[in-house]
Amino acid sequence: MIEDNLGPLYDCLKYLGFGTFLNTQLRECIENRLSEFKLKLSMNVQAEYGDNRPEFADAVHYELYFLKNKEGQRYLLDRYRATLMPDNVVSLISHVFPVKNGLGITGKESFNLLSGRAVNKLVVFKNNERERVWLKLDLTEWDPDKGFNVKYYGGKHGFNLVNVIDKFAILGIETAGSMDQFLRSLEQGNLHAVSFVKSGKEVNGFVTANPHFKTIDFYDRNLSQINRKAINRPEPLIKEKYIEMEEKKGLGR
Repeated sequence: MIEDNLGPLYDCLKYLGFGTFLNTQLRECIENRLSEFKLKLSMNVQAEYGDNRPEFADAVHYELYFLKNKEGQRYLLDRYRATLMPDNVVSLISHVFPVKNGLGITGKESFNLLSGRAVNKLVVFKNNERERVWLKLDLTEWDPDKGFNVKYYGGKHGFNLVNVIDKFAILGIETAGSMDQFLRSLEQGNLHAVSFVKSGKEVNGFVTANPHFKTIDFYDRNLSQINRKAINRPEPLIKEKYIEMEEKKGLGR
């Protein structure tokens, strides 16, 4: 019985990006038949998420809340609180993320949301409607119990990431597989390292999605934002080259 319950919970922790760090504590709590319990985990963004650069020297503290289901027979992960502890900053930023059927915002995505970036996820609303939307925390509105107000940007908002990327000279993403990787990274809320053309010169920096203003934001290596008007337009268009590449791949199958 315990093993049957632990398997799905272990899978849930892996999916959320918490690995196996909590497996031993989780087993002990379930064997002790606690009605509900909380497990804690702290991660250094550099070490755990692969962003081994000084600008990602933040730490995130997680509190995972487990409880029994309505029948009282199995444990489930109900939610977790993520608290961002920015490097060299005294104030903390915290929010509660729900987990349903083992799925939800991953640990890395929670870090991106608490950092003020947007994440693209499949969301099930209260009326059971399912839609892939962009989520963003309004860091100006905070509740001590639930955290920040969540803003949603769905299909009706009119943000098309590929069309926006097409407007700027971002280098290297037109090669096979690079566009898909680039899109997935932005949808996860990442600051994606890229090269782009600024005022006619190649620059190394970062790009992140900005669904609220239906665009993407550019940053230099020091994470200072760059005015989009300074970014060159591509020639030929990246989107056209990507579509052409996909069509050739289809013909070759």
